Amino acid sequence: MPSIAEMINAARMSLRAGQPGVAAAICREIVKSQPRQAEANGLLGAALMSTGDWAGAEAPLRIALGARPRDGAVLSNLGVVLEKLGKHDEAVALLKRAVEANPGDARTAFNLGNALVAARRLEEAAVAFERAIALQPVFPEAHFNLSSALAGQFRHEEALEHARAAGEQAGRSYDVRKSLGEMLVFTGRVREGVGVLKECAALPGLTSEQKREVLWKLASSLLYDESASEAEVAAAHVAAGRGIRVPAESARARGEFTNPRDPDRRLRIGYVSPDFREHSVAYFIEPVLAAHDRGAVECHCYHLAPRDDAMTERLRGLADRWTDARSLSGGQLLERIRADGIDVLVDLAGHSLGNRLEVFAARGAPVQCAWIGYPATTGIAAMDVRLVDDVTDPEDGGASDALYSERRMRVGRGNCFLCYSPAREDVEIGDAPCTRDGAVTFASFNLQCKINDAVLDAWAEILRRAQGSRLLVKNMLLADARAGERLRGRFAERGIDPGRIEIAPWARTREEHLAMYRRVDIALDTFAYNGTTTTCEALWMGVPVIVLAGGKGLPGEGAHRSRVGLSLLRAAGVEELASASVEGYVAAACELAADAGRIARYRKELRGRLLESRLCDAPRATRAYEAAIREAWRSWCAEGGG
Repeated sequence: MPSIAEMINAARMSLRAGQPGVAAAICREIVKSQPRQAEANGLLGAALMSTGDWAGAEAPLRIALGARPRDGAVLSNLGVVLEKLGKHDEAVALLKRAVEANPGDARTAFNLGNALVAARRLEEAAVAFERAIALQPVFPEAHFNLSSALAGQFRHEEALEHARAAGEQAGRSYDVRKSLGEMLVFTGRVREGVGVLKECAALPGLTSEQKREVLWKLASSLLYDESASEAEVAAAHVAAGRGIRVPAESARARGEFTNPRDPDRRLRIGYVSPDFREHSVAYFIEPVLAAHDRGAVECHCYHLAPRDDAMTERLRGLADRWTDARSLSGGQLLERIRADGIDVLVDLAGHSLGNRLEVFAARGAPVQCAWIGYPATTGIAAMDVRLVDDVTDPEDGGASDALYSERRMRVGRGNCFLCYSPAREDVEIGDAPCTRDGAVTFASFNLQCKINDAVLDAWAEILRRAQGSRLLVKNMLLADARAGERLRGRFAERGIDPGRIEIAPWARTREEHLAMYRRVDIALDTFAYNGTTTTCEALWMGVPVIVLAGGKGLPGEGAHRSRVGLSLLRAAGVEELASASVEGYVAAACELAADAGRIARYRKELRGRLLESRLCDAPRATRAYEAAIREAWRSWCAEGGG
């Protein structure tokens, strides 16, 4: 019979050899006769941790800690276990004690950082990760997690430095490469980020889920890459669509549904979205849900948003049936939609975060439609229709059809594919700033990744010609002071005094965001990826928006995302603000800047004109949308038995 010491040594050796089951069995033999044996309980807890049995590891580790309250390894292990079990405050307290007991151990500091992240104490977490890196400079996991903690504090430039370090130290790690690519794109280094994502997609040994994830991230990132051809963008989306794996037993053909094939009956429309909350998509779906002809359609909403808010409650009140689908797997949601007898299933996310495109790939309804939430094809063969208009997607004799997996349906001539719901917040417009101080303020509140070199060149030329003018820029990235300095530096490279570039603070509420427009005379849209909500909000606040529509020879030539701005302006009745060339865009901005009276008239009239325009005419827009949906439904009915 071996001694306790020999058994403990055997358990320790088994654990080091990657045999946690053997180690656990030995330790259990020991604690049968000596339930409070500290070392055996500590090793048992460590062995169970290795198998992911966090709940099972807690009790033996507590016993071990009771016997050895200053044991750094036990403190650290129990802290990790409690963090995994969601007991964040106790986990942090124990891991702080572990760091005190073992101040030179990088892994313990790393574990503390993870617990602080779980407790949403990001500043403290960053300090812990920095300590781990100081103790062990080659520590890719610590650099990776520090990057995330810094990004969560809007310290994106620092975050990128550590993402790069993680990439250098663990170059073939999927998580590290994907995160680095995403961060490069978000910070406006789009081409570099796309390159990293392509490398990530080519890594050997990826799981099907990893492949799917990186392909859709690559596809969506290419939308911001001014150097990418539309054929490349389309091919990436088709690859992402094909990457969505659907079990054969779940897939259903278009003709297999038993929904009654009556072309004129009341239709059950299902909307699937992760954005039924305070989000841009909600501003465009709310008026349609409110204006639906309930005699013609029955509305089902499948709610996937990560949190609820006042907008969620408003949308819930507009739905005939509301399903909280957040806890449902893709397969469960698919079966729920089929059980609900949905006739037309509408995706409002595309390849955006939180999408459930696997439900569409398996075909949840006889007719499936992509709308609103994404400016490109889904690449999914089972997506039947993409709703657009004759400005975003003008008839071209089929020349651009190859760029879409869906059949594009235009929502009636003269209609915009969107309907805007103006802000409920009562934010006063105020006078145009130039009428007070004589200097024109241009502005952009678009995402940083939309502000490419061509956009910067155009804006720099506008500032050169419009003497005394300045540019106000606001977006999430620029909450980081270092990102703001980088942007000013890019203007300095173009001969513009950095002092003319003002970085606006990140707004905490929508009211604060809208109030920021009181500091703006003229908004400058981005190209080739136009703004949507930003354009509508500017018009609502009396601010004219200068738009470049992507035509022949321009970045994003003919792409939907490059023509949304023109569609919005036309629907709002201010098409004169759109241009078809970069020179026209620059000239339009400068001519307007030189006419304070015209700016003042826009300030006074735009909100009223917007409210009376087609862009805010919910009944008209909804009837046009319903007619398009009905046409798609009739096509399915005419197919007979499929």
